[in-house]
Amino acid sequence: MAGALADPQHNRAILVGERTHGKGVVQGITHHPGGGAQLKYTMAYYHLPSGQRVESRDAMEKQGRKDWGVAPNVEVELRSDELRKMSEVQRDNDVLVKADHDSGTAPLKKHTMEETLRADPQLAVGVLVVKSKLIEMQSEKSRMANRDSERRRAPPL
Repeated sequence: MAGALADPQHNRAILVGERTHGKGVVQGITHHPGGGAQLKYTMAYYHLPSGQRVESRDAMEKQGRKDWGVAPNVEVELRSDELRKMSEVQRDNDVLVKADHDSGTAPLKKHTMEETLRADPQLAVGVLVVKSKLIEMQSEKSRMANRDSERRRAPPL
């Protein structure tokens, strides 16, 4: 989904994070009657709207290439300690986990937005990207409004 939204064909998203693994294929399994044999086969490949095929990481690494999956526009790699902390905060904030919480054990943790952003560098950068886009859009609206205002004040030729 992210690849389709960010694809030049639509250009509807800015991706922040790390390159996806790039499964690249749709596979099926057929059971063979008698003997319990199975046949696993590839029935389709994933393509982005522009026609670019989403390549598998394993296949590309075998060729010495690093262009598998879908690449982010803004790369933010996580260290293992950041990944661990991010997972802990997400788990604490997960409403589905809370639904099964036994009220007789430790109290639930709910992290603030600031704590969540500190624990998740990718989310923090994503928020900055959204803020910068909003500022850019507001600036463009102001420029257009100023241009329209100047045209109305200009004397006719």
